[in-house]
Amino acid sequence: MKTKILKLIMTLPIVMLLTITQSYSKDKQPSIVVEGVYSGQNIFVSNPYSGEGNGFAVQKILLNGKVMHLEIQSSTFEIDLKKLKAGDKVKLEIQYSASGAAPKVINPEALTLKERTSIILEGTYAGKNIYVTNPYSNAGGFTVKQVLINGKSANVEINSSAFEIDLKKSNIGEKIKIEIEYDQDGSLPKILNPEVLK
Repeated sequence: MKTKILKLIMTLPIVMLLTITQSYSKDKQPSIVVEGVYSGQNIFVSNPYSGEGNGFAVQKILLNGKVMHLEIQSSTFEIDLKKLKAGDKVKLEIQYSASGAAPKVINPEALTLKERTSIILEGTYAGKNIYVTNPYSNAGGFTVKQVLINGKSANVEINSSAFEIDLKKSNIGEKIKIEIEYDQDGSLPKILNPEVLK
């Protein structure tokens, strides 16, 4: 079984970290994992319909490894964290149906401060390039600000609604780490084909 992991890491000027991880596997239910520090606010989730046509996408919520009993059969729901204390570490796992669209955490900043965020994709180069959607930022311009490959700034044309990350200079089988830095003042960029890094 191969599992591909897509990480979003929020870099902060103080010791606080928000990580959102999406896991994809043929044998396991996909999930979004949100980790951070509780600041007194609840989390809200946008919950699309299941592709199977029988209810909504989200199937289960775990808080720090324990199943939460929530009303999740609606298009938007709240994850109540009020039993926690300010400063407590939070790990939320949102499991959802693989047959439809993924749910979205509406206010991930509730666990930390707003800063520039990175999508990190790691894997083994198999001969194909990566394609990324690049939404428009509310602050002006496009959301993606920089692309790094193995820690070095890459020469990628990012001033468009979609762009290609050319990996042809890499060797087949080479370990690749792609970091896409973006501002949070708009929709999230999306890697269209994360499966090409094995």
